Order: sequence, then C-alpha cells, then structure tokens
Amino acid sequence: MVHCFKSDNGDFLWSHYQDYLHSSMIPFIPSSHDGYMYFLSSSREISKMSWKTGKIKFRKRFKKSMFNFNQYFLVIISGDIILVSKKDALIVDKDSGDVQPYSDLGEKLNLKEITAALGDGTAFMSSIYLTHPNPSSDGTVAGGDAGGGGGD
Repeated sequence: MVHCFKSDNGDFLWSHYQDYLHSSMIPFIPSSHDGYMYFLSSSREISKMSWKTGKIKFRKRFKKSMFNFNQYFLVIISGDIILVSKKDALIVDKDSGDVQPYSDLGEKLNLKEITAALGDGTAFMSSIYLTHPNPSSDGTVAGGDAGGGGGD
C-alpha cells in the first residue's frame, strides 16, 4: 500500500494499492510539481495524480521505439515534465498527458553520455520506495545489536 498524509498535521489523505499505481517491474519514484505527483506507471506510461485527493488525472501510454531498450526517467526542468533516455527525450503535456519528442533537450545535452541519474537508485531513492520496496526486490536491511558493548 502507498499512503499519503498531510505534512503539517499528519492527517490521512488517501491510500492506493501499489499495483494500482505502477508496474512491479519499475520502482515507484514520484516527482512533485504544482500539487501533483508525476510518475512512470510502467516503462511506457506516464501518470499524474493529485497529492491532495489521490485521484489519477491521467495515465498516458507513450510510444517507445522497438529498438529502444533504455529506460526513461522523469525529470522536471523549469516546470516542464520531461522523459529522458539515452536515446531520446520526450516532453509531457501537463494537462492532457500527451507525449511528444523533445529534440531541443537532445540538442543541448548529449543523451548518450548520461551514466547515472537521480531516481535510478544510485544517488536518490524515494522514501516511499525505501520503506515499501517491491515484493520481488531486495528490502531494507538494518543491523546491529542495539548499542551493545565491545564484542567479548
């Protein structure tokens, strides 16, 4: 389950089953903009959901070329919702969810040179994903003896 609570007082807002929100094949890593969360609900689908109500505003499938095996990751740049892979970049319409090629980014940035990105688990991982990993993936591990002595 994914639960949402108000940050100022802890009141419960909404909850959804994880499999309702996204495929178990990818981690749930939401990005926030103007009161909504944007996330990849599958390797070929972008979603927008209200933080306040938990209602899905759109789920939009986008075309991924047959030979593009790279995973897209979502970034928000100056209010634009952008999907980036090593092969290309796509821009998402915030109202409809329609996805179009975003050649401007590819011209400004060498996409093939991307070696790591926020959200892929190397530099950042959602606190939601850290505490609620996919059932088929590794979980959170903690160790220690609760502050014991020196190992006699």
